[in-house]
Amino acid sequence: MNGALAKIKSADKTVWMTKPKQNKEFTQMIADYTILLLIDTVLNDVDRKIASEIIMSAAEELGSKVFDEYVKEKITTPKEWADAVNESVFKQMGTGITFTKISDDEIEASVFKCPTVYRAMAAPDITCPFSYGFGRGLWKKSFPEGEIIMGNTIAKGKETCVFTFLVKSRENSREKMKQILENASVELENEKRIASAIAPAKVSNLTILCITESIFKHVDKKPASEIIINTAEKLGNRMFEECVKERPEKWTTMEWAEKTAGGIWNQQGTGVVFSEISEKKIVSHVFKCPTPERAGEAPHIACPFSWGYARGAWKKAFPEGEVLMGGTMAHGAPTCEFTWFVKAEKEHAEMREKVKKYLTKEEEIRML
Repeated sequence: MNGALAKIKSADKTVWMTKPKQNKEFTQMIADYTILLLIDTVLNDVDRKIASEIIMSAAEELGSKVFDEYVKEKITTPKEWADAVNESVFKQMGTGITFTKISDDEIEASVFKCPTVYRAMAAPDITCPFSYGFGRGLWKKSFPEGEIIMGNTIAKGKETCVFTFLVKSRENSREKMKQILENASVELENEKRIASAIAPAKVSNLTILCITESIFKHVDKKPASEIIINTAEKLGNRMFEECVKERPEKWTTMEWAEKTAGGIWNQQGTGVVFSEISEKKIVSHVFKCPTPERAGEAPHIACPFSWGYARGAWKKAFPEGEVLMGGTMAHGAPTCEFTWFVKAEKEHAEMREKVKKYLTKEEEIRML
């Protein structure tokens, strides 16, 4: 035992339990990867013009929701907007910004500290337009006839990102930003990993939910659900590859439980009891969810995403296996149940389609 799991004996029963201690930098990394992989999957699986609208709409909706969540003051002037948004949003997110000009007609600002520097470096042609859309959503809550223009960006080698916020629109820069998105790509390379500032968990959750909701708004249900599941599985694959450092040539179920507990579950703050670990399967019960807010706000999205994430991590070690999910805490169950099979049986083949139907609210989440 490597210390990542606690072994607990009670009468003739033995269980193993994770030791969750959430690492905020680790959870920020997962959020960054989730956002980039969602966008990357959209760009690869959807027509580029539709994909760019999905991403831009999500960014604007995020700005709007963050404004509603954090800005309590009534805004009537650009100066009031700058003061309120800087204090309630930018400072909370770790964004360093200097307002170089504030007049009745416009604001000029330079961002010198980016809260999503890893995302910006891995995918500047996605992150910069997304930041533009986020800023546009914030601004148009107070000045609906306005527009913002984005100039230099840190991701393109400049020292600052330059924004101009206009009370009355002189031009529509939104289409220009969408054109950048149409030609964008994501490069998730480990050596490029740069620590981001720790954004509030609610902002990360809102970002993921806004992108997901935008996908379902602009794409038919079936392909939309496939995008979500694909993204979740890619995330599980990536976290396994990046965080499970010592990988045997042939896995055992106990080795997988130990190494994923140490490399993933403990760090992201997931409390899991493994009530059965045998040669053919693992039975587990999640009693502490690392994203309870997201699960509470949108269980039909968060729960299937968690299943896809778990499936991605499992199938890296057991490619012929399958993961079944039962009741979830978001739906009133005391735990989230997962059963991990080393080799899938015929009756397990429908699991993925059932989860996709749950995403589109066509089926209830009673799957085990």
